Amino acid sequence: LRPYPTSSRPGPRLTGLASNHPAQLSMGSGSSQHRTVVPGTSAGSKGAQVRESKLERAHTELEAERGRVKELEAALQAAESALEAAQQERSTGLSAARAEAADANLRIEQLEKAMADLQASVDAGGEGSDDAAAGPEDHESWGKTRPPPDAEDPELRPPGAVLSRRRGSHDGHAGTDDSPAQKPRMQGRRHSMPVASDMREVATRWRGGRDRLTTLQVLEEGFLRKHPKGFGVELAELKSVSIEAVWLLPVPNLAEYAEPAKTTNRMGIGRDKAEQQEYNKLLGREDVILHDIVRKPDSKPITTAYLRAGPRPLLHFEPSAVRAAIVTCGGLCPGLNNIIQGITRTLLDSYGAKEVLGVRGGYQGFADGPTGEPIPLTLETVQGIHKKGGTRIGSGRGSFDLDKTISWLQKHEVDHLYVVGGDGTHRAATKIADEARARKLNIAVCGVPKTIDNDIDLLDRSFGFNTAVEEAQKAIRSAHVEARCNVPNGIGIVKLMGRHSGYIAVHATLCSSEVDLCLIPEVDVVTEGPNGCFPHIERALERKGYAVIVVAEGAGEEILGQSATVDAGGNRKLPELGVWLKDELGRYFKSRERPVTVKYIDPSYMIRSVAANANDAIYCLLLSQNAVHGTMAGYTAFSIGMANNRLVYIPIRALVHNSPRMLDANGRTWERVLSVTGQPNTAKKKTQSAIGEQGAVM
Repeated sequence: LRPYPTSSRPGPRLTGLASNHPAQLSMGSGSSQHRTVVPGTSAGSKGAQVRESKLERAHTELEAERGRVKELEAALQAAESALEAAQQERSTGLSAARAEAADANLRIEQLEKAMADLQASVDAGGEGSDDAAAGPEDHESWGKTRPPPDAEDPELRPPGAVLSRRRGSHDGHAGTDDSPAQKPRMQGRRHSMPVASDMREVATRWRGGRDRLTTLQVLEEGFLRKHPKGFGVELAELKSVSIEAVWLLPVPNLAEYAEPAKTTNRMGIGRDKAEQQEYNKLLGREDVILHDIVRKPDSKPITTAYLRAGPRPLLHFEPSAVRAAIVTCGGLCPGLNNIIQGITRTLLDSYGAKEVLGVRGGYQGFADGPTGEPIPLTLETVQGIHKKGGTRIGSGRGSFDLDKTISWLQKHEVDHLYVVGGDGTHRAATKIADEARARKLNIAVCGVPKTIDNDIDLLDRSFGFNTAVEEAQKAIRSAHVEARCNVPNGIGIVKLMGRHSGYIAVHATLCSSEVDLCLIPEVDVVTEGPNGCFPHIERALERKGYAVIVVAEGAGEEILGQSATVDAGGNRKLPELGVWLKDELGRYFKSRERPVTVKYIDPSYMIRSVAANANDAIYCLLLSQNAVHGTMAGYTAFSIGMANNRLVYIPIRALVHNSPRMLDANGRTWERVLSVTGQPNTAKKKTQSAIGEQGAVM
């Protein structure tokens, strides 16, 4: 045999083989000692034949490898097609599941209606007719249409129902749709239908099945409305926490005894039609804000809710005919002018009301004589008043007379009364609303909570409180400078407002970080001993050479006693704990031969007479607008406030029932104060009866 000329073999084949199987090439390049020489042939001829044979085998293996590559490519293409088909099938299955869930919801509603009808029949006594006992869809109608969802799951079958393999056969009746067995006649109450308790169980089970299909979908859809990128994490079900019932604090409405106008509401309804717009959101009777949003495993599965504030679709009053009055009562507070301006603008500009009057000097303005005639409030007269402290129409304490107030309202043909004040003012507003109802007067009464002390119950905070805390910082900084610069042993004392509760003192202390001792009405003042405040101040002086003390005006009655003197509003005169502390600290350190310099600052009237800061200004605007939205819808005897960072309508009776609110001395806020000041904790563990006597805590 002649050797095959290797130079004529295709090069790419060898190259391809080397790239994929480099070890194969060594077979043709071994040393001469491994070559076999066949007798009768030359060694060179034999070597050529061996190389040719090896090359042929390598070529065969290469072709086989290429075949396997083609098979893999085909398998990959098939896998991609299968994946695409699976995705399409998943999408189709999800759509079917959603459609099934929707059908389940419809059947649940029909089943619950049937349950209610049956329960009514049971309550009435007697057998009832077929129509009375049967709902819009019972076992018969299930058979005529489709089996219930998850019908093959015994846990979700109606009690007593046996599902045949044939479509539409229940309770052992396996005929066709037209067979008599499919439609058994039931005399009186349908014997094949579960009793009411069993039907409730069926509805609960079906609802559980529905929830398994749609809960995550509903959660994500609701979340995506405001957060389009979704949750970003995998959800975990918390089975130990649930809410099964929500109880609303209902707000009275004039439509209960007065004919409403039923005017369709539009934003800017008092303006030209070209300037009117549709509201982005109109609220109804069941738009609510939950009260207790903090849930724990031992929390009861029930909670209360407030009616959410905002514009309603239909108005009780014809806006262009509305006459309104605004009255501000009690002490001054940052933001009063903002409220007056906001209510006036919303009434006149947004709703096109006929007239707005400002009652002068609080409730005494309803009586003839002392304060003069009311002030007409217009868009021009309220322009810029939000930049000033105080109240444009004046304020006053006490002097409430129900008969004179009602007569004044009738005389001026007032439809809306906006009362701005604290818990005492709101209690009087309730009497006005009750009398108007008793006389069938179409007058809406709305309260706007005003207390610089932040002690009205149920609210996150009252307007003006943030401004007061901000202004209090100036006094604390001054006290800090005085104490630090009067060496050695300088002490600065700041008295802040807080008759029943120490919210201003506490919040001012927390944001200052320069206070060594905070005294509030909710916590007993102890001067000496292991938990005494005097030894604590002594330690502060030893540590840094000065100390700052913040005192709420109502603190210290357990030491100085209660006064029998009251002001015009019925408020008891408070002891001057700050002045007493100034003198007692001097005597205490003199006895220890440590000279001290004590400076006393009382900024009480300074922090309440300023204009509202930006935060309170926005809050006042929201309160004003939503107060008018509520009265225009006919709500009365309600107050507007913020709960869980949402504006809500609260019945005035509920608002004042536990007011004034006090800070929880066993809660986390007071705990934060202790961590900042380092002072001893003299708070007592209050029993439930003690809490009931003192009012609400937060």
